[in-house]
Order: sequence, then C-alpha cells, then structure tokens
Amino acid sequence: RIHSIILGNPCSLVSCTPTRGSVTSSSSPESWPWGPLSLWEAMKDPQVLQHVLFTVIVLGIETSCDETAAAVLDDGRKVLSSIVASQDDVHGPYGGVVPELASRRHTEMIVPVIRRALVTAGIGFGDVDGLAVTRGPGLVGSLLVGCSAAKALAYALGKPLVGVNHLEGHIYAAFLEE
Repeated sequence: RIHSIILGNPCSLVSCTPTRGSVTSSSSPESWPWGPLSLWEAMKDPQVLQHVLFTVIVLGIETSCDETAAAVLDDGRKVLSSIVASQDDVHGPYGGVVPELASRRHTEMIVPVIRRALVTAGIGFGDVDGLAVTRGPGLVGSLLVGCSAAKALAYALGKPLVGVNHLEGHIYAAFLEE
C-alpha cells in the first residue's frame, strides 16, 4: 500500500502541477495525460510512477512509542534529514516504556525535532509539498501528539496530510536511500 503512504486516499491518485511537480489532489484523474490509473497500473509504467509518486518533498512525523522523530524525503526515496529524539533516559528507571511519560516527552520534543529536520534538510516549511504522520498502531497518547502536530502543520501550510500505518512504514523504509 505505497499509495496510502505517499498519496493519501487509496481510492484516488493525485496529479502533479506543471511548475514544480508538486502533488495536488485537486485535479481529476480523467484530466491526466495518461488517464485514470490504479496504483498497480501506475507502478508498471516507470514514467508515470516517477511523475506521480516521486516528485514531492514530504515531512514525515513519527511518535508511535517512545521516540520522537521527523524526516524529510525528496523524490520519494532520498532522505534529506532524519532526526530522532530518544526517551531512554525517561523510561530507563522503570524498565520499560511508561505511556503517559512518553506522551509528555513527545509534547516537549515534537517542535524542536521538526525544526531540526527542516534545518538539516536545508528547507523551510514553504518547501514542503505534503506531510505524513504515523497513525497507528502505537501508544494512543503518543500517536495523538504526532497526529495533532501534523494536522496543525498541514492546516496552517495548506498541504496534504497522509496517515501512515506504523508497520507498513517499517516495510517501506527498506526502499529509502540515504
């Protein structure tokens, strides 16, 4: 389900604007030069796949358990930055993750981690074409922090937001390039 990770709604693909190649969900698949395609049809045609899937800069946010993370991807696979704030010092004395403490630390760390990811990637919020956030499975309180931050950013920037299944994200991480 790469489609749901990169593009959002698995029921519809998105098209690219002619200026920068950014993803937009406003145009109809019937207006695309190649016509409406399912994800699997698009994956069979490298030219369409490159045009549709891998011409965006995405800010990804991950807060499913005890690490606050943000990464910036370019062209779907190239990692421009990956910042992780560990919570080992918080949970170590208890011998495991304490959900309430994890949520509170995410609240403290989410903004600095996102800022550092953007600075490390050499971009600003205006350069982001879309956002992705872990939507589950995970600790409810931790997921709430990441989802709330991502929703707020997406709304403020007027950018699309995609919820990503945590387990599927691990699978697709194998296809990323440093």
